[in-house]
Amino acid sequence: MKLFDIPEEIARGTRGMIVAAVLLLLVAAGASAKPQSRQSPAMSASGHTDARTSNTEAQSPASAIRPFKAHVPDSVLADLDRRLAATRWPDQLPGTSWEYGVDIKKVRELADYWQKQFNWRAQETRINNFDQFTTVIDGQQIHFIHERSPRPDAIPLLLIHGWPGSFLEFLKMIGPLTRPPSASMPAFDVVVPSLPGFGFSGPTTTRGWGPRRMASALIVLMDRLGYSRYGVQGGDWGSTVAREMARQAPEHVIGLHLNLLYAAPPNQEAIAKMSDFERKRFSYFQSEESSFFNLQASEPQTLAYALTDSPVGWLAWMIDKFQFLTDNNGDFLTAVDRDTFLTDVTLYWVTGTIGSSMRIYREDRLAEKETGPLPYLKTPVAYADFPKEVYATPLAWIERSYNVVQYTKMPRGGHFAALEQPDLLVNDIRKFFPKVNHAEPMKPDTTAPDEQLGSGFESKFAEANGTELHYVRGGSGPAVVLLHGFPEDWYEFHRVMPLLAQRFTVIAVDLRGVGESAPSDSGYDAANLAEDIHQLVTNLGLEHVYIVGHDVGGMVAYAFARRYAETARGVMILDSGFPGLDPWQEIVSHAWHVRFNQTDLAEKLVSGRQAAYFRYFFGNLSDVDVDHYADAYRDPDHLRAAFETYRAFPADAKFFTAQTGRTDIPIVIGAGEHDLIESFLPRIAAAIRAHGCTNVKVETIPGAGHYVADEAPNALAKLMERYAAVSTKSN
Repeated sequence: MKLFDIPEEIARGTRGMIVAAVLLLLVAAGASAKPQSRQSPAMSASGHTDARTSNTEAQSPASAIRPFKAHVPDSVLADLDRRLAATRWPDQLPGTSWEYGVDIKKVRELADYWQKQFNWRAQETRINNFDQFTTVIDGQQIHFIHERSPRPDAIPLLLIHGWPGSFLEFLKMIGPLTRPPSASMPAFDVVVPSLPGFGFSGPTTTRGWGPRRMASALIVLMDRLGYSRYGVQGGDWGSTVAREMARQAPEHVIGLHLNLLYAAPPNQEAIAKMSDFERKRFSYFQSEESSFFNLQASEPQTLAYALTDSPVGWLAWMIDKFQFLTDNNGDFLTAVDRDTFLTDVTLYWVTGTIGSSMRIYREDRLAEKETGPLPYLKTPVAYADFPKEVYATPLAWIERSYNVVQYTKMPRGGHFAALEQPDLLVNDIRKFFPKVNHAEPMKPDTTAPDEQLGSGFESKFAEANGTELHYVRGGSGPAVVLLHGFPEDWYEFHRVMPLLAQRFTVIAVDLRGVGESAPSDSGYDAANLAEDIHQLVTNLGLEHVYIVGHDVGGMVAYAFARRYAETARGVMILDSGFPGLDPWQEIVSHAWHVRFNQTDLAEKLVSGRQAAYFRYFFGNLSDVDVDHYADAYRDPDHLRAAFETYRAFPADAKFFTAQTGRTDIPIVIGAGEHDLIESFLPRIAAAIRAHGCTNVKVETIPGAGHYVADEAPNALAKLMERYAAVSTKSN
């Protein structure tokens, strides 16, 4: 039996639902394996699945850490030799060298050496001198070096590579960092991962492995290794992943040491004031040499066919990058030695990760469409500026976005700092991390919404309907109120809120008993929760509001529209049906957990296992997000409040069926295209039309399952904006 495939005969009836839940919780707690399906907590337990669990993860606990030794099969090396020998060479114009691309002389020289003299087995021996391991995180194998210092005061340090680098670029730094020559120098416990899709971590097998998801995985890795506070160093993509780690886990990351750092221009005047030197470095991505970036960000799969099939094609692609990105005298081999370079080239080839490594460019570009402005990062930053780094942002811009406590203008070195100038990089790391090692931990963003969302957002409390509600507010303009579903809180909308705040006053509420809102002994039916929201907006002095509700929050939004038509400018109901109305019973027949959550047994079984239970529904949401929601329901009273919402469904059914009066309030019924609810949208809309709702529209959010605010925040924000902006009433 697959991990969460409950047999149909067990899943019939309320008793069967409880049995199914017991099986789920026992397996989840014992195996710690994480299914990757998107589920609909209020309605759908058979939603769209778009990720797979690896064989390794299915056979043993996902948290297992296994020793690893590099060994490439002889057959793979023999195939490489055969392909090199059979290379079909292109012509090159007489009298040219690098004017049209990589000089054929350099490619022939290195290809000949690669085939006839380069010794991969010797490099394997060198690699295997380090302690290496693998583990599975978020369904993906992660390979890493973990070298501990003999010093008890060693500072944990994560070193993150970029593209086309690898964990290999840090090998010369590990010894000096873990075993410094003097007791007066700081020592480090060093962790060097291969990013997902790179090298021995193997190809990625699901979509979405961009810097944000990689950061989440590395946060889990450091926790799994027992490090609660640590430093992070990175360049290229490693810098981006490092910054994401600091944003997601500020209480764990003591500081960032970066040798590439981007900051957006603060205004047009700042651009006009740049020197010619600053303009040249900042404009690299508008130059011809950067064409590879746009190609890999637009169609990495197309490029992968050629580079994965031809070792000389791959070699030429790598030569081009090292020639233009290193600090050299006309030949990149003066900056990086030949065997070191070819070891990196060979690593990508023998692991089959040429194509998957390039996908980070595409994933990041796709994620940019779903990301709002980033807030100021308070985590201490050291910026090492190497002179031949082809891209650099003016320091004054960087200091507007980052807490730069150390800036070093390096005397030499280029893009591959760890390979080109390991000693300079080690010394700069030694200077920085002792400064921040004993600083107070940064507060998590979840406790400081203004830091999480950017300036202008505040976390507040208000009395409403006999209880204390917590809400997060920001922006200006007509008011939009956001109501979360189960098992979430206000944080569900944290990626959408900065986008909406550009035009609206945005208010995300913790429903009664959830997150930081106070629980109560009763009153968890949708009509009473709607009364909470009505009194809250009245107390805030808002005459009219646009209400958006997701999952159980959608039921509350519909109840609000029915009870307070004079206040609602419009309502958007996402991934939700209505007890008592068609096709509720058919929806519930797919969702064993609806009946399970209505029993007293639910609290006893889920208590202490919130993360395991929630993970079943959340699928491939990050571990950081799941941990946030588990914390929101950690308290027994808050967990009980969540299940009381389900126990109120019979009362909700009576209320919803009684609402038959005519209302012209604009109502949008929507769902993610991969959520089970999406197929029921026309019937849900027809049901409320039959009960007097005259202005009902149906919308599908592309590229999303049940958790539309997390999976497609940009698309959802645009949908909200479109309907909220045309509402006839204003504040």
